[in-house]
Amino acid sequence: MAENNEQNLYEVELKAYPFALVGFFITDENVENVFNEQIKPEDFEEIQNLIKEKLFKKDVQVELVVAPYLVPPEEVNQTLENLADVIFSQGED
Repeated sequence: MAENNEQNLYEVELKAYPFALVGFFITDENVENVFNEQIKPEDFEEIQNLIKEKLFKKDVQVELVVAPYLVPPEEVNQTLENLADVIFSQGED
């Protein structure tokens, strides 16, 4: 029986698709003072599970790399353009 399940597993072609969530925060504090320094790996796992639960159907496998990424305000537009180029040029030569 286990052999049959293993064979069925290999009959399904899995495909991975990258996705990104981009956000902004607004503060009058210095950037060094805005991130929670007490965050634990379990907190990132909780964030991953919440995104998986709220954005995707139950049968979708989701693997996330969750990390703060900071872009200086004067570089935001160029960074978003670069991100769009990476996302929308997948598979193009």
